[in-house]
Amino acid sequence: VPTKSTHEYGDTPPSWNSVTRTSGILPWVLASCSITMFEFHNLVHLGRPMTPDEATVQKLYEAIKDGKAARAAELYCDDATYQDIAFDLKGKADITAMWKLVCSRHVKVEYEKTDIRTEDSRIKGKWVFDYIFKRTGQHVHNEVNSSFTFRRGKILSHRDESSRWDWAVQAFGIPKGSLIALLPFILKRKAREELEAFKRKERETKAV
Repeated sequence: VPTKSTHEYGDTPPSWNSVTRTSGILPWVLASCSITMFEFHNLVHLGRPMTPDEATVQKLYEAIKDGKAARAAELYCDDATYQDIAFDLKGKADITAMWKLVCSRHVKVEYEKTDIRTEDSRIKGKWVFDYIFKRTGQHVHNEVNSSFTFRRGKILSHRDESSRWDWAVQAFGIPKGSLIALLPFILKRKAREELEAFKRKERETKAV
């Protein structure tokens, strides 16, 4: 009697790493079929249901895409952490304020569902931000790779990685952007100051 595979029934889909380890000749086979490893990765993930944590990442991406910072914040643990090239935040309150700040810039967000995947104990994703950087009026196109860990269905840690050099040059131009890219503490200090000013403004607005 043939054994039913768990993948066939959607119970435990194989991880991307386990698929790529299936055969040492996989890269040769893909090359002969003119398929890239990235395209094969997408084919593996198409047609299988998302895990609950992967679905949460999609909800986050959709919330920011729709400009709904409060909806995004509800997906994080109270003691969650967030890191990117500008911010190093601890706690849901600061993460909420950061997303409100981002959404206030009328950011255009794009992502592909197939980029959201499980790798070992982490959920990975990719999203793209397009917006006008308020301080300089420059257009910024920022491609971001995300990594998440979860606790009881909510995001515990979230790290967004992108090119500090590309971002700084787009936002500030060559001379100043080059300096900021080489001295990252300047960017982090400015980002913290901007976030604190945004939080103060929110408190003052609520007090009126």
